[in-house]
Amino acid sequence: MDRKKHQPLIIGKGRLAKHICHYLNLKNTESFKWNRSLSDEQLEKSISQCSIIYLAISDSSLYSFFKEKLQPILLKHNSQQAVVHFSGALHLPPMIAAHPLMSFPKELYDLSFYEKIHFSLTGSQNLKEIFPSFENSFSILPAEEKPLYHALCVMGGNFPQMLWNFTEAQLEQLKIPAAAIENYFSAILENYKNLKQHAITGPLVRKDRETMQKNMSALETFLPWKKVYQSFTEVNR
Repeated sequence: MDRKKHQPLIIGKGRLAKHICHYLNLKNTESFKWNRSLSDEQLEKSISQCSIIYLAISDSSLYSFFKEKLQPILLKHNSQQAVVHFSGALHLPPMIAAHPLMSFPKELYDLSFYEKIHFSLTGSQNLKEIFPSFENSFSILPAEEKPLYHALCVMGGNFPQMLWNFTEAQLEQLKIPAAAIENYFSAILENYKNLKQHAITGPLVRKDRETMQKNMSALETFLPWKKVYQSFTEVNR
């Protein structure tokens, strides 16, 4: 694909769409934009002018949007643009999947941060085919591995935050200063970065059954979290 002629169409208006737009802007790549608040005529016009189509919409809407709205326009004009979605869980040929291994908040990142994001590709062998201006690292992810890949992303990207949110709230109830809690979590993250699996400490590593049982008894009034604690003791056997 000729980079000079590369002008993608980004469909969507959520966080991911905004981050993709911003990253493209930082790489001096102009783009067309469309979302459901605009007309079908505007969508058709943008498709006729774009070089590739990025579907930054929810997983549940991907297939129906492609089949019911996008594909008829492509067939009508005999358009050959590739269509890319960003789902980590779904494989929906003929669409290409390019999942960014990153969490996207409301705030936008700077260029150096975006350039470190890794992409997992399904349906394409090279990120340059999808994002000609990007220099990001990428991996080829077989379609049959996507459900496991996404489950791992959900666990690694969200479960620690849920644990820390609960822990912080309860420690604050015990009058532990917020700065002390943040310092504790920062040290844990730094230890993980440096030590990986050897960073785990405490009764789980020592196999201290008595202490773990006391911990779980103390969590009796927070039954779901008691079950979480118990499940980690089982994983760490």
